[in-house]
Amino acid sequence: MDKSTPDGSNGYLFGKGQAVFILVVIAILNMINMMDRSVFAVAQEPMRIALGLNDTQVGWFQTVFWLGLSLMTLPVAFICDRWSRRKMLGILAISFSTFTFLTGLGRSFIGIFIPRMLVGVGESGFTSGGQALIVRAWPERLRGTILAVFLVVSQLGQPLGMALGGMLIVKFNSWSSPFLFFAIPGILFGIVAFFLRDYENAPAPAKSDGVTGESLFTSVWTLFKTRTLLSSYIGYVAYNIVAAALMAWTPTFLMRSQGINAGQAGMLVGIIGFIGLIGAILGGIISDKWQRRNPKARMHVCAISTSIGTLALLGAVLLDMQGIGYALACVWAFGWLMLQAPNAAVTQDCSTLDKRGQAWGVNNFLGFITAWAPLAVGALSDSLGAGTTGLKIALLCAGAFGFLTFTAYFIGANYYPADVARANEANRLAGHRE
Repeated sequence: MDKSTPDGSNGYLFGKGQAVFILVVIAILNMINMMDRSVFAVAQEPMRIALGLNDTQVGWFQTVFWLGLSLMTLPVAFICDRWSRRKMLGILAISFSTFTFLTGLGRSFIGIFIPRMLVGVGESGFTSGGQALIVRAWPERLRGTILAVFLVVSQLGQPLGMALGGMLIVKFNSWSSPFLFFAIPGILFGIVAFFLRDYENAPAPAKSDGVTGESLFTSVWTLFKTRTLLSSYIGYVAYNIVAAALMAWTPTFLMRSQGINAGQAGMLVGIIGFIGLIGAILGGIISDKWQRRNPKARMHVCAISTSIGTLALLGAVLLDMQGIGYALACVWAFGWLMLQAPNAAVTQDCSTLDKRGQAWGVNNFLGFITAWAPLAVGALSDSLGAGTTGLKIALLCAGAFGFLTFTAYFIGANYYPADVARANEANRLAGHRE
């Protein structure tokens, strides 16, 4: 562990070189994480056909992944804040990569169900620990921009996972091939994570009897009492209902509505994802610059970008994502990913140093709600006769949750400046400074 106050080199905790190294390693690991996560969407239609499954069963694979991830997120984030971020990152990366490989070996519903759930467990808390370490290593004035870089590199894994995954499926004529290939780099970079520098953990608040310590429930309840965080959590749940449903079913929707193969669908979704990355970059830059003049800017960027994205998404699905519909899908991705950096910055701005991993971890924990979106879409599609029409109606229902997303962020913006001030004062009284 290293000291938890900046070393005087312009706000960098360990110096700029170490800050860059931490950012690069964690961002690449999270990119691999996203590749392992997203490749399933492009593989599921050929997998469904090969194994004789229906949409509901395929939906279960996506749902159980999110359940595994969400239910373990808070315990892992709590351990990161109390133990070691770098060690936990290494363990998690090796774990999710191993179970990704085992997913590719599955030849039955149970043979895919169990390793898919354990991939989710391996990815739990990964962003919480990594994001907290990045935020601490870099100066506060660059927080939104650096988180944008981290999230852009991370999100790059989604289009890469789908595009490369589709190509591998077509090349080897096997839905399992990308799972076997994608597991290798995760194990290698997981080993590198053990050599990152980490900061000294902040002591937990003392209990009433004077003993240092705080339960996980008490720690998390403190976060929920912060009104900005509560609003962002509600908005992010709705955001991820939309994201989980579209991430799981868009390649299948394209294959059915346009009669294309996995490689072509993966490429089309990959392009949408790359357009979204531009939004992710601009979201961090714009929110940082605007925040200097408007103390509510980060929350406003989240609200405005998702309001535009929601309308674009509904239009895209109605038009089968063809022609203008495909352009609208790109607009949706652009607006949707603009939220990522400012939303991540908000969770760190409004939490004290000893709870920063948990502040983001709550977002992933609440994924136990969003986890049901892929299954619900699959079940609704089956009930409507499956095919293109059934899946279209199911995706429109999921997309409607976007209205709740931007409403929650607009409301939460009213509390943001005061909650930031309270967190900064608490950190100052505890002897910590950015």
